[in-house]
Amino acid sequence: MKARELKQELKKVTSPNNSDVSDVIVWAKTYKKAGFNPIPCLPNQKVPAVEWKDFQNQDIPLETIIPQFEHNTNIGITQTIVKYAIIDFDNINEMIEHLKEYIDFDKKTLIANTSKGFHVLALVRNYDVINERLKSQKQDDLKVIPFRSRNGNNAGEIRLKGNTIVPPSTVSAVKRNWYYLTINEAIELRKQDQFESVKELTPEDFLNYIEFSELLEIDLLCFEDLIAPKIQPITVKQFTLDTPIESFNELQNKLIEILIKHWRPSQRHSLALALASFLKYKLLQLNLSFEDAKNFTLSVVKSICELTNDEEFKDRERAVLDTFEEVITEHNLTLSQILKEDFEKLKALFKAYRTRKLDIVENILRNVVGYVYDSSNTIKVVFSNSDFVELSASKLFNYVQLEYAVFFDDPEEETEFKKNLLQKVKKHIAKKRIHEIKILREGIHKVSKNEFVLVFSNDEIYAYNTDYDDLTKIHRFYSEHSIRAKRELLDFDLTLFHELMQKDKNVLLEETKTIFINLKDYIKHWNFEKELFYNALASLVIALPTHTTWQWRPLVHFIGTAGVGKTTFFEYVFATIYKTLFRKINSSSVAGLLQQFSNTSYVVAYDNFETTQSQKTQFFTLLESSSTGAEEIKGTANGESIVYKFNNIVFLNSVIDFAEKEAIDSRLVQFRMFKANNKPSRISEYEARRIATYSLAFTLRFAREIEAIHDQLSRLGREYQNIACMYAIDKLLFDANLDDYRVFFERDTVTKEEITFLKQIFMTNVQIDYENKDAISTILEYVRLVKQKTYLDHKDFITNKATLEKGLSQLAAMYGIKLIENKNYDFEVALFYDKLVHSRKFFTNPITEKTFNNFCKTLGFTSKVVSIDNYKTRAQVISLDTLCELLSIEI
Repeated sequence: MKARELKQELKKVTSPNNSDVSDVIVWAKTYKKAGFNPIPCLPNQKVPAVEWKDFQNQDIPLETIIPQFEHNTNIGITQTIVKYAIIDFDNINEMIEHLKEYIDFDKKTLIANTSKGFHVLALVRNYDVINERLKSQKQDDLKVIPFRSRNGNNAGEIRLKGNTIVPPSTVSAVKRNWYYLTINEAIELRKQDQFESVKELTPEDFLNYIEFSELLEIDLLCFEDLIAPKIQPITVKQFTLDTPIESFNELQNKLIEILIKHWRPSQRHSLALALASFLKYKLLQLNLSFEDAKNFTLSVVKSICELTNDEEFKDRERAVLDTFEEVITEHNLTLSQILKEDFEKLKALFKAYRTRKLDIVENILRNVVGYVYDSSNTIKVVFSNSDFVELSASKLFNYVQLEYAVFFDDPEEETEFKKNLLQKVKKHIAKKRIHEIKILREGIHKVSKNEFVLVFSNDEIYAYNTDYDDLTKIHRFYSEHSIRAKRELLDFDLTLFHELMQKDKNVLLEETKTIFINLKDYIKHWNFEKELFYNALASLVIALPTHTTWQWRPLVHFIGTAGVGKTTFFEYVFATIYKTLFRKINSSSVAGLLQQFSNTSYVVAYDNFETTQSQKTQFFTLLESSSTGAEEIKGTANGESIVYKFNNIVFLNSVIDFAEKEAIDSRLVQFRMFKANNKPSRISEYEARRIATYSLAFTLRFAREIEAIHDQLSRLGREYQNIACMYAIDKLLFDANLDDYRVFFERDTVTKEEITFLKQIFMTNVQIDYENKDAISTILEYVRLVKQKTYLDHKDFITNKATLEKGLSQLAAMYGIKLIENKNYDFEVALFYDKLVHSRKFFTNPITEKTFNNFCKTLGFTSKVVSIDNYKTRAQVISLDTLCELLSIEI
């Protein structure tokens, strides 16, 4: 269609009542005829009014575009096949300097005025040649060539494919027009602000010039070095975990090789931030100084910017510097999303990397921590990234061969090296005797302020850094800690764990909420005293994997009469979800506890635990200390000392006395249970591992937030410290109210003083039938025997019953404590004030009868007339079931 024919066609859309829309449509048809895709833009703006992705890649029919132009709509244009370039002279003087050697400033072409400068339309040559080179370097198609001013600001650009520009149109508010001028003429008109003095082109004029006149041409090969520098391929072997890297220059080259293809305009700023975080973390681990690590990172980023024609190095530099100033940075999520499988290559590079010195022995000595004696008195050399190595020429050399890839063709050289190695190692370790290597066994350990070590087994050990949200697999030695896992933790799904550690933290939080809600619904199968207990218990389950790392640990006590489901709750919830971490036992000595649980993350669960009087003081001292971490040093036959550390949380469902240790009361968190109506089915193994894995990932990824809540509550006192582990989880997931958690501080009408009064009576040892026994033990021994008589030989039953009846008679006659046996094994206990006081066994200070009666009334005793010593008198009476519940004892 010729210009004259186009003019006739355009008249058809012109309307006197809608002239501005008509004029825009005229220009839209003009640009379409010239080979562009016209795009509707917002009125008087440069922003496309439609989704314009398709406009960049395919030819859009005009009839689908026209209906989208409305009153005051503007026009943008783009091209799918690059025939033209738009040269944007934003800073005219700077652009003159950039382009004066490459384009003809006296060649007439189509030029449009802009607010700051002007746009030049030019024909493009060698676009395909440049694009092929970019593809060979795995880079995207060329869309724009930017130019910078001396101060780093934007000077202008050459726009090619996929960029929308706003060309002149007749929308009055835009005030842009096309002219047929030279660049030098446009420069003068802009200087004098005289563009309006020149006749603007009509749509017909524009089409005539673009179809029939010679226009300015621009050869993209002139900008070859800016667009696609000829990058020499880095010829290094494919690296593995054992690849030696000779210098930091080669490390830099490998980094560039991995990263360059991902350095795209849409993601390079995010990539620069994440890369800076990653390199800061890894380089500081390699013992580089802070300044050296920062300068190395800047050097890598600058090289990538130069190779990819990224003109915004100043922005990238600022990103690196800002990241190095931050204490806490994250990079895993961004790098995994941008680099995808190349992120694994990036991490593998740093697993492989180690600086090498000319003297290999000196490098080996750099990794030697010191030496220890094992049980056979053999000296073992300790390396920071390996296991123990026996101190002998052959054993050391075998280790060095495997770890440092040192091999000799000449046997004499090998012998000389062995000799030199042994001498230097001996000399080195003589100064570095290790008196203690902390032993980490299976479980989750906090080894520094910002780092956890996760020991799933001897082969699956990880370090997690909270500052960088980084999970890294490590060797068997970690810093000064010896890894000695005896059992494999089966609680966690490691595949799911790795997936969760890579997720966005907010996504992990939302998914953990669902885990919490389902878990809480399951716990509701048991009947707990208070509604809040269900939230607290779900929170406790989620918090448990990292319990040894808490600042404070409570003593968790489940109380309730026999048959309410305490043992079932232990087994169906905690022991099912944490099948190896949760260790249920019935009895243990203090020494056994320390040996079994030292340096592990096991939860210690006592089910129906009983302890003798002689063990109590030591046992309760250990429990009290476990809240903050108890250490006990044991000597050995060969003169070495063993340090046991017990900082495990303890669960109790037990017949146990807390009267001897007042401090234990202040660490108790009690969950009272009542009889439940139904018993649920067990959680499936799949779901149990899923709950455990989410719990571990959540408590690690949110460790800082959890610790901050712990700090806040620790300043409020012991009672708040006890609930911090549960409240922190509930707060992060559901913004729990601290006031609600104060139900754990509430006492029933029975106070601590009254319970102490009761325990003084029933748990003080007295002389009964030549034995030292407390009253409640004597009473319960008789009751259990009577209730289980059908399972005993008749003769033994009669004998035992007679013996115990004799003890009960002495208890009543001498101390005023009488067991009353009613029908159907309904037992009561009566207290006689006169005999209790006159025995002088129970009260260190005198107690009046009125005070005695008030205590008993508060505790639920009833005043009754009871027979004793062949006469009747008034006594305080209570049912045995109620008495045992008050004493937290199961019958």
